[in-house]
Amino acid sequence: MKFMKLYGTDHRTLVCYSLLHHLRAPLRTALPSLLEGYRLATEQGDDRCAGHACTLYTNACYYSGMPLGEVAADLNSFLGKIGKQNYMWNSLVLQSRYVAKLMGNCEGLPNIENCVKESEESLISRLQESKSEFVMGLFYYQSMMISFHFDFMELAVLRGEKAWDQPDVEGSTTYICTYNLFSALTALEASKKTKRSKHYMRIFKKFQEKLLKWFHQGYSNCQHMVELLLAEEMGLQRRQRSAQVIKGFDRAIATATKLGCIQDAAFGTERAGLFLRRRKREKAAAVYLERARQMYATWGAKAKVAHLERKYYQMLTPSRLQNLSMLEHLERTSTPRLSSRRRRSSAHSA
Repeated sequence: MKFMKLYGTDHRTLVCYSLLHHLRAPLRTALPSLLEGYRLATEQGDDRCAGHACTLYTNACYYSGMPLGEVAADLNSFLGKIGKQNYMWNSLVLQSRYVAKLMGNCEGLPNIENCVKESEESLISRLQESKSEFVMGLFYYQSMMISFHFDFMELAVLRGEKAWDQPDVEGSTTYICTYNLFSALTALEASKKTKRSKHYMRIFKKFQEKLLKWFHQGYSNCQHMVELLLAEEMGLQRRQRSAQVIKGFDRAIATATKLGCIQDAAFGTERAGLFLRRRKREKAAAVYLERARQMYATWGAKAKVAHLERKYYQMLTPSRLQNLSMLEHLERTSTPRLSSRRRRSSAHSA
């Protein structure tokens, strides 16, 4: 309501400043004023501003960690209200496809179901007709992100290269920091699997620095992303103890949880599990991957849950975790071994 007192019925100012004023607060706090901006813009016949407001609102819903079913319902509602000639409609279509692919279930959401069934070729053709660099950049970014989530790394890198060729994404958009995060991670994975390691590490550093810049300017909603990239970077150092790296991942997970971003907490937990798996810490890795699976399930990302279960079925079988709570299993298989190794090292040096 404080925004209504400040800006009255100036819906454009209300929409613009709803995000700017909440850069230093959890993103969910911006949702009421964005929705009010949409209502006012619709009442006053400002279709363009209404399109901006509903796009910002649904993006804020997603990036704040709202359950995917609720995000999908909002997207479905707005898709039926925004004219198809409005380029913001295309951005809603793209977001709908992304959410639907994570959910893996579009029952009762006809518009979103149509979005996800549309072929990549026909979609790209239609988006190019809009002649909007913003829309094309958004497509490549979201395609990179969904490809990364489902381990299509070659496609993720191809989409990333396309996204990075677009004009630099700037401004206080709801997705700017996540764009920097997934761009950095995609480049990091590419550096491990191609002969152009130095090239992709430069790209990693570029987006890591962009993310750090946002954080140092006071954008608290990206703190966990900064911490996650630091943990990933530590994990590249073979001499770095696993315990120290996991502390970095745990820090990122805790920060994301505190902000209410369950999707980012789940992602950080998954990345921690994959790190432990690379270090041959299979039991500890299974704990983190199982925890990530549960978080994704709570969020509503059914397709992501199914993906984890298919890829790591041997690690996530009930027999591997029976008779152990998550905390007990973590204490018995991860923390003691990591800490005891550290104690032995300290005693030896002493």
